[in-house]
Amino acid sequence: MSRADKTQTAIVYDLLLDERNERVRELHVTVLCASRTDQGPVTGADALTTRPHVAFFTRYRFSREDQVERFEVPAEAAKLCR
Repeated sequence: MSRADKTQTAIVYDLLLDERNERVRELHVTVLCASRTDQGPVTGADALTTRPHVAFFTRYRFSREDQVERFEVPAEAAKLCR
């Protein structure tokens, strides 16, 4: 049984832009989830900051390369892939 209290959650998304070309460089995601106590769900608006909680953090880095053109597979090679 999960001790996560799904009624007390917060998710924050942060996008970091590359100032040179205004493209998204990184996406940061932070998830906070209050923990249930032995008495049940945690109550109160401050449950995520003053009570036991679980925090997940992930960072995704987008490619720094420019988009490439579509590669056309030569007809003879396409036949071999079928």
